[in-house]
Amino acid sequence: MIKKRMKKLLSPKHRQQGFTLVELMITLVLALLISYGIAQVLISSNRSSVTSDGLSQAQETGRFALSYLAEYIRKAGQDSLSDDRITTRPFADDALESANGTGDRLVIRYVPEAPVAPDTIQTCSGDNTGFTGIEIIEHRFWVNNDSLMCQSFAVNIDGSTGAALAAQQAIASGIEAMHVLYGYADDELSDSGGQRNVSRYINLNDLPPAAVPANKEWHKVYAIRIALMTRSLNDFTTEQRQQRYVLLDSDQYNFNDSVSRQVFNTTYIIENFN
Repeated sequence: MIKKRMKKLLSPKHRQQGFTLVELMITLVLALLISYGIAQVLISSNRSSVTSDGLSQAQETGRFALSYLAEYIRKAGQDSLSDDRITTRPFADDALESANGTGDRLVIRYVPEAPVAPDTIQTCSGDNTGFTGIEIIEHRFWVNNDSLMCQSFAVNIDGSTGAALAAQQAIASGIEAMHVLYGYADDELSDSGGQRNVSRYINLNDLPPAAVPANKEWHKVYAIRIALMTRSLNDFTTEQRQQRYVLLDSDQYNFNDSVSRQVFNTTYIIENFN
């Protein structure tokens, strides 16, 4: 009996049997579902990686730009160590906004320290240039074409702008806007009296005029607040969506794209006074 059954199972008829059509269809559906699931995981992983890279680019740009500006803000208002005639306010009046509505301009002035090489100073772009003999240095910063721009000038003792020390240059790419507010004290404090407390942060246009025409009360500005809006270098780092940002006293910035952005705000204390 057993031999007959084994012979039947090993017969050519049984050896040639395969999967039924239903079994093949079920297998195909299961394979498609598994493939679809794997594809979705890979797509999601790739999208997360691209978004992370975009945010990282925006963050690195913001940190670099603020660190770079801090180097020059610390010098703002620095006066001569050897000549009492040479003094300057930390900032200069410049109500012009950057090109394409990308925020404010920042104009920093100071008296440079004695140069390492005679008659040589360093511009805001990092280039060494011959010093013309005009004692005050002015660095201008603004945003244009998604870049933080700068240009250095030599300034006369009377405060009037002299010659440009170098051509304007881009310092950092991936910056869409910069806005500035100045920490103003309603009551000026003497150098020997207590701490300098800021009463309010105001924009350049609201800064009260000084006794000297066309000047502002820079002697009552004890701090500066800067906001930057940075972006990824790639135009497709996230899903397309509506994005809205406000920087300090700015109007609302509206976007409908796939760009990753970050907003940075920081405040610097002005340490140099006449």
